[in-house]
Amino acid sequence: ADRMLDMGFLPDIRRIMRRMTGRSRRQIMLFSATLDTDTRSIGREFMNEPMTIEIEPEQVTVDKVSQLIYHVAEDEKMSLMLGILKKELPKNALIFTNMKHTAAQVSKHLEYNGYKCQYLSGDLPQNKRLRVINNFKNGNLSFLVATDVAARGLHIDNLEMIINYDLPGDCENYVHRIGRTARAGKSGKAISLACENYVYNLDAIEEFPGTKI
Repeated sequence: ADRMLDMGFLPDIRRIMRRMTGRSRRQIMLFSATLDTDTRSIGREFMNEPMTIEIEPEQVTVDKVSQLIYHVAEDEKMSLMLGILKKELPKNALIFTNMKHTAAQVSKHLEYNGYKCQYLSGDLPQNKRLRVINNFKNGNLSFLVATDVAARGLHIDNLEMIINYDLPGDCENYVHRIGRTARAGKSGKAISLACENYVYNLDAIEEFPGTKI
């Protein structure tokens, strides 16, 4: 439920609710790892005396993820990332950006430099999004650039590397991003590029799990 507003589904949700029985005769449950204030507000609009159940996570980061950070100027991020990929030679990598237009630009630059890459953002048609995800999962696509909206619920087996091209504004999104690697007991690497536009997010990101990157 945490992303049902980001995708522009609110008009559809209202349309569905108008066709349902009264709130005293229906049951609605929202499930999410994170739930923002706006979504909670919309939920209360349609729910009958709602209750909240929250479960504290046992750990807020992945122990087997090697986390590195580079402080870099915005206009040097692409060159640095290309150097990292050339040095590390990951079999596959998921690259996160904060903005959808940045995702498209980064994907285009990677393709230009010989990397088989596509991008995901919330405004892509669902059928194209699924096609891109399936290509990445089955190995036909080695590099994927995505925004947080598009990457929710994305599970890729044997993902070697996460690159935060942009540091996220939400510390929980950072944990969610790096959790895409080092799954099922395997190790992985998460590399973040901290430029002047997003470096102010770093303190909260490090404070949330209580670790220094």
